[in-house]
Amino acid sequence: MLLDVFALQWVWGAAEFNTGNTVYTGPRTGNVDVVWDTGGTDTFSVAGTSGNAILDLRQGHFSTFGTYEDVAIAAGVTIENATGGHGNDRLTGNGAANTLQGNAGADTLQGNAGADLLDGGNGNDTLYGNAGNDTLHGGGGNDLLKGGRANDTLYGGNGWDTLCGDRGKDTLNGGNGADKLWGGGFHDILRGGNGQDTLGGGRGNDTLRGGAGFDYLYGGKGADTLYGGTEDDILKGGRGRDVLDGGRGDDTLWGGIGNDTFNFRSNGGADRLRDFQDNADRLVIEGFGTRDQLLAAAADVDGNVVFDFGGGNMITVENMTLAALENDVFAA
Repeated sequence: MLLDVFALQWVWGAAEFNTGNTVYTGPRTGNVDVVWDTGGTDTFSVAGTSGNAILDLRQGHFSTFGTYEDVAIAAGVTIENATGGHGNDRLTGNGAANTLQGNAGADTLQGNAGADLLDGGNGNDTLYGNAGNDTLHGGGGNDLLKGGRANDTLYGGNGWDTLCGDRGKDTLNGGNGADKLWGGGFHDILRGGNGQDTLGGGRGNDTLRGGAGFDYLYGGKGADTLYGGTEDDILKGGRGRDVLDGGRGDDTLWGGIGNDTFNFRSNGGADRLRDFQDNADRLVIEGFGTRDQLLAAAADVDGNVVFDFGGGNMITVENMTLAALENDVFAA
């Protein structure tokens, strides 16, 4: 039947009626419906149902509202939105700016072209933004979010989520739970949020913030900026001229390859710096006093340099002497 509709449209063009905002909830006959709709903001919806629906907004593709392919979209027709139900639904967008709402269940949402909004809802969902500047919300559950080929914004929500920016200038927000965030191939912003998170910048000049929890941050390639947060974090700059700041807690820092800057606070916990390169890296310490006062608080201890600020707050620079380090120390 769908091919017959295409043939009619080839001769007569698409229908010019049904131009309002329409919500389609399944076939109106007992067989297969073909949707002709040329106006308004329209929605395919199975909200409140418990089956596993397939809602495909692309022209010429079938959707499954019930137990078989029961609705198709005619050529020249654009349906903007799709809403899932309580089952494990699959929602696929088109070239427009789609809103895809998964609701409950383990749903799969795919945006395709356009600046899309994808919301998985409750359940362990998989969201693909693809082309366009998309916004993805995982919602409740352990979700997988992939931005795609543009500048995307991803929110993991509650649960142990995995967020992948892919290509473009992406912003990734882990939310609650032990999340994994991977920036991708451009200049990205990664925020772990609450929980024990793992953040990887990838290529590009990235900004990584661990937030609350015991976090692991790896900058990758590029001039990255890493902020640990409030707990005991591990920061690795990777390649490039990086800036590393452990924040509060007992942190461990590696700069990696490149001329790096390490920022510490005199009340920031018991921190360790593992690979400082004299005459290349910079050690900046805030809140203690002048440079001379900082050096007076430092001593050579068992092949390392230890800055002891009292109250359990200290910085240990491994495999270094104070004589080699002193020209690289700066007060802030």
